[in-house]
Amino acid sequence: MDLQFLQVLNITDQSFDSSQTGRYRLSVLIAADSISFCLCDPDRNMYIQLASFVNPSYKGVRRLELEVVENMFEKIASIHPWINGRFAAVNILFEDCRFTLLPLSLFNTATYKSIYEFNFLNTFGEEVLFQTLTIGDLAMIYGIPDGLAAFLQYKYPFARYHHSNFPLMTVFFNKYRNTTNNGLALVNFRQGAIDIIIVQDRKLKLLNSYTCRADDDVLYFLVMAIEQMGLNPETVELYLCGNIEKDDKLHLQILKYVRNVHLMNRNDDFRYCYAFEKIESHRFYNLLNLNLCE
Repeated sequence: MDLQFLQVLNITDQSFDSSQTGRYRLSVLIAADSISFCLCDPDRNMYIQLASFVNPSYKGVRRLELEVVENMFEKIASIHPWINGRFAAVNILFEDCRFTLLPLSLFNTATYKSIYEFNFLNTFGEEVLFQTLTIGDLAMIYGIPDGLAAFLQYKYPFARYHHSNFPLMTVFFNKYRNTTNNGLALVNFRQGAIDIIIVQDRKLKLLNSYTCRADDDVLYFLVMAIEQMGLNPETVELYLCGNIEKDDKLHLQILKYVRNVHLMNRNDDFRYCYAFEKIESHRFYNLLNLNLCE
């Protein structure tokens, strides 16, 4: 794999002070082929920094690797040396398709690792993490490479770790659970995969991730999820976020299958520096909402 990672986005407010990182809240999204991060100034409740690094030659979905993540951070630090500083808070998202949900009534700290290993193949060399979710009284269990948590803890001793679907589910559910609707669905688009969340009757009905190699895969999994949850494509409210372009081929194809389709807007619980107008408001939805999930 080519480890030549490139910075593809850099938004910085003029008020940003690299010598004062201790004032800011850092959020990081780590994927197999990319790292994105943002800074929030809590004194003004404003996002003042957003950057993204990717490996442009990478295609498809694969597992996180410790060496790759270390190389990505080294590349980032060469351009943004302040990333190695100390922050008021650090929250880190791990992006992966492999996770499992378990009712809290069945969750046990002595057995959750074996449940993860039973559900997935090739778990050797992984550290299994979990977090509890107040929504639905669930535990989310997921794996990361051995040594990755230790590497990140050395850099950020007080960091909190989350699966990338955690803020998607939490914020979407809390935003719409009390609205009158005929079912709600959220699709998050990322490199080679989608995440689908469905809320109905004020309950979480579905949270799953699907590997997608082509647009047809996206349409298949989306329509299947809607139908299996007993929702009507004519009445369900579908929201899109992540790596999808407005009015591109895939967006227009989705409109043929689902009547009510919306692109997510940035959450108005925060302010955003003027430079954020450079990017569409549905992008980086999980990363920019992570601070609401503590």
